Amino acid sequence: AVVSTQSTGGMLRQKIKEESLRTYMFTYSACYDSISPMVLSKMFDLTNKQIHALISKMILNDELKASWDNITDLLILHRAESSKLQSLAKQTADKLTYVMDNTEKMLGQGTTFNSRGNAATALTWPNSVFGAGNGSQIMGIVGALGVPDH
Repeated sequence: AVVSTQSTGGMLRQKIKEESLRTYMFTYSACYDSISPMVLSKMFDLTNKQIHALISKMILNDELKASWDNITDLLILHRAESSKLQSLAKQTADKLTYVMDNTEKMLGQGTTFNSRGNAATALTWPNSVFGAGNGSQIMGIVGALGVPDH
């Protein structure tokens, strides 16, 4: 029974080290252009062979955008650029957050709304929020939210 407890403890320690490496790579890989497996080996008390195996598995599973440079024995990390759709979705989310914040401020100030859901007073939307020429596209969304256009 003592032997199985010790081996279970050893296996558990090994898994914790491996998952710690994986978590570290998920969290901090964007901070590196490259990193030595020897550095990771010292940080996580794993052998170079274990580091190579774990990182290679992450690369093959598309969990990490990286490649091995066999000449310098470095892990080269690749930057993942946002797609056009991702950047547009982020811009839209930021603009909708702005609209929601202003609506909440209006409600907090006691702005009255008529039966159609429009505010009795007009809101002005600066070009810095919607960008030149984009206001009409966003205003359709804003109108659907019941916020008046100007």
